[in-house]
Amino acid sequence: MAAEQGHLRRRAMAVVGGGLLVAAGVTAALANFVPWYTAAGLGALSGAAGLYGGVMLQRRAEAAAREAAWRAAATPGPDSVGDPSDGEGVVGLLWPARALVPYSVSHKPVLSRVTRWVEGRGDVVEAVLYVDGAAGSGKTRLLVEAAEDGAAVWGWARPGCGVAAVKAAAGLSGATVLVLDDAETRSDVAATVTAWARAAAPGVRVVVAGRVDEVWWSRLRAELPAEVVAVLPFRAQVTMPPLVAAGGRSQRQMFARALRYFTADGAAVPEAVWTPVHPPPSVALLHAGAAWAAHTAATGPVHAGAVVAEVFAVERVRWQAAAARAGLDRLPQVVFEQAVVLAALVGAADPGAARALLLRLPAITAVEDADRLADWLRGQYWQHEPDWLAPHLPAILLERYAAAVVAGTPALAAAVAGAAANDPIRAERLLLTLTRAAQHDDRAQVAITAVLRHDPYPLIAAAIAVASRMSGPLDPLLADHLADSDRRPLTAAQLLELFERIPQHARRQLLATTTVALLRLYLTDPDVDPNAVKTMASRSKLASVLYDQGRYAEAETEHRTVLEARTRVLGPEHRDTLVSRANLAAVLYDQARYAEAETEFRTVLKTWILVEGAEHRDTLASRNNLAALLYDQGRYAVAEAEYRTVLETFTRVLGAEHLDTLAARGNLALVLHGQARYAEAETEHRTVVEAFTRILSAEHPDTLTNRGNLANVLRDQGRYAEAEAEYRTVLDGLTRTLGAEHPDTLASRNDIANLLHDRGNPDAEAEYRTILEARTRVLGVEHPSTLASRGNLANVLYDQGRYAEAEVEYRTVVEARTRVLGAEHPDTLTCRDNLTTVLRDQGRYAEAEAEHRTVLEALIRVLGAEHPSTLASRGNLANVLYDQGCYAEAEAEYRTVLDGLTRTLGADHPDALTARNNLATVLRVQGRAGEFGVTLPHPRSADTEKDQNR
Repeated sequence: MAAEQGHLRRRAMAVVGGGLLVAAGVTAALANFVPWYTAAGLGALSGAAGLYGGVMLQRRAEAAAREAAWRAAATPGPDSVGDPSDGEGVVGLLWPARALVPYSVSHKPVLSRVTRWVEGRGDVVEAVLYVDGAAGSGKTRLLVEAAEDGAAVWGWARPGCGVAAVKAAAGLSGATVLVLDDAETRSDVAATVTAWARAAAPGVRVVVAGRVDEVWWSRLRAELPAEVVAVLPFRAQVTMPPLVAAGGRSQRQMFARALRYFTADGAAVPEAVWTPVHPPPSVALLHAGAAWAAHTAATGPVHAGAVVAEVFAVERVRWQAAAARAGLDRLPQVVFEQAVVLAALVGAADPGAARALLLRLPAITAVEDADRLADWLRGQYWQHEPDWLAPHLPAILLERYAAAVVAGTPALAAAVAGAAANDPIRAERLLLTLTRAAQHDDRAQVAITAVLRHDPYPLIAAAIAVASRMSGPLDPLLADHLADSDRRPLTAAQLLELFERIPQHARRQLLATTTVALLRLYLTDPDVDPNAVKTMASRSKLASVLYDQGRYAEAETEHRTVLEARTRVLGPEHRDTLVSRANLAAVLYDQARYAEAETEFRTVLKTWILVEGAEHRDTLASRNNLAALLYDQGRYAVAEAEYRTVLETFTRVLGAEHLDTLAARGNLALVLHGQARYAEAETEHRTVVEAFTRILSAEHPDTLTNRGNLANVLRDQGRYAEAEAEYRTVLDGLTRTLGAEHPDTLASRNDIANLLHDRGNPDAEAEYRTILEARTRVLGVEHPSTLASRGNLANVLYDQGRYAEAEVEYRTVVEARTRVLGAEHPDTLTCRDNLTTVLRDQGRYAEAEAEHRTVLEALIRVLGAEHPSTLASRGNLANVLYDQGCYAEAEAEYRTVLDGLTRTLGADHPDALTARNNLATVLRVQGRAGEFGVTLPHPRSADTEKDQNR
């Protein structure tokens, strides 16, 4: 409607301009019969009319050019090119734009949300709308309905034309909506949203629609400039809800409704009945079943698992009839099935390419048959742009059908692989389609394996490109293929080149297994010299990959091998040798083998100072690593001094916003937090998070880590709502970028469990047990993070009054920490104090008092008298004195605790309020009630330990 109104306005302007030109001509004709001054005035009017008419014509031409550019770059709906002369069969009935079945009432609220967004109102404020949903959930149909429901001009960007569509849309008048459908399969999304952000055209809005995927959108955002990311949504604002309910009645009713609309006017509705399944099918699959039943007048049950096969059985009958008309009836019927799948998966740019494509089928040997078959295919379905031949079938039907045919036809798998191998774009399209199919059809994995068996190098390269940007089964399938002894061997150079093709982010999670497999194959290749510098560099990369995946023991083995080789070949003071020693120290550090790690760090630091000087970046990085180790050993004062030296030097040498400077500032904030200097720590953390977000992006691992550290400071100040919002943002980002069981992701999940515990949420125990099981499996039973999880579980058991169970867990942690960290490490002492509290609550007062005094003395020596952990221990000692009736001594301890907490945390901090109530309680018992207002019925224990390991 908006486009038609624009044409009417332009037509009216043309009429006005033409009228003025006629008036000008008449005026000129009359000039000989009027006075000179009248003639002069009429002449001026004539010139103005001519000028105006010329301007109008120019504007009309410009407007026509803008519309032509828009039509060239975008279509008014999700249509394709071509003109299927033989009809579209059952498949053609299912295109969203056909809209044969009225739009679902269940999806009306989602539709309303989209239309409100188009009008600039509602709860979605971004000008880019990200819509996602499962395969066949109705995303495209939603957008078709929205386009018909509003006044804006809608356009579906043609493949590869997104940037041109943005430029054309910016030149149109009125509101315009540009749709990037099947966005996760497009290669131009990043360029398109960047062009849109930089065009700054207020009337243009963009819809990005794709399947639910944990990877592709976050990876896209990570690759974009910061100013573009700032105007994009963090995640999908609209997710298509399931349209088909799980209940059998709902599925049957929806099928019956669709069946009525697919049945031709005047024909009897077939007596077919849907067989309910769980999980429920997509609406696209259910509609396909209804279309098939209506077309065949089927009766009886319709089964979800057979729908695609039944639909294409009808299509095969239509193909056979059309083939006879095209003079192809002498070809075996299976050729048409293979031709449709081959052309849909790979495609061809022009008739010559189509001929070469179809000649790959074993039954096609004559060029004229290939040409006729290509023309026949053009007559069956609309074609997927920009190809000349690429049947555009509904995605969920194509994926299921292609997976079944390729998996069951080795000759077709070979033809598909051969056709795609020499064209990276077509190879990626092939594997992307099969990867999407694997989300809902197990046969797709068999099909992928069958394809990879042929000409493996280019197809593995394409699979790496696909797996790097979307979730799917390619990583284990590629690793299995590489391990297959019957595969065509790859050269050492090819193995290394394939490894280099894997983006850094994909080496951690998306292609973690493939990455390690490629490097191990390269290092064991008989043509590779184990002592060559290039080989040592590759082994070092393997060690780094294993380290990034949290596989510390394997990483240590590789780092030691590299260090030994580099020391022997390059010498102990060579830069590469020192880097290897520092890497070994890092992996020892992350295994909590602090004494060994400190020895290595100090050796590296000393050598750097001698070789490159005290202010070289390598020297400062080494000093920073040593400081981190000192911090984790609880040696805060020494660590702070090292961090301040690093920060001061980096600021002077590199600048205040260099990444190394910001990392040093974040580390200083950690050590300030460790000393309970919360205000200082919060200020430093906020400075670092703001800078990292601006420079690196919101989902960069360094940004997320520092954001989590800021949340820790907020939590320890009792600002729980602010802390939880930060924690959940961090967990979402880490899960997407690192994987659900990476140590950093587990640490973030543990932070949220701590917060649940702080707030008394009963779900904390289940979370702690899940995290403990994962950390035990990933890190080992005595890793500090694993022990922290066990200690946190003991805290929950204690709070539930399950003292015997809590005591067992606390004793296990104390014994392990004493062995791993040392008897006076802060974590060891805190857990020992928690164990003593359990003894007190079991009535073992004398034993508890002696332990509390020993722990308190050690904490004063290690952390200082006013550290929160020290004050918590003093409060626990006061509690056991109170329980034994030693009220005067208890009062003195409570006052010391209250004074210290008020100074360090503030009078309104929850720990300070607990201390105040405990003091009020002991005063009441002594007959001095009411001095501090509300009292607790019994002194409350101080906060128990929380896992600070990140």
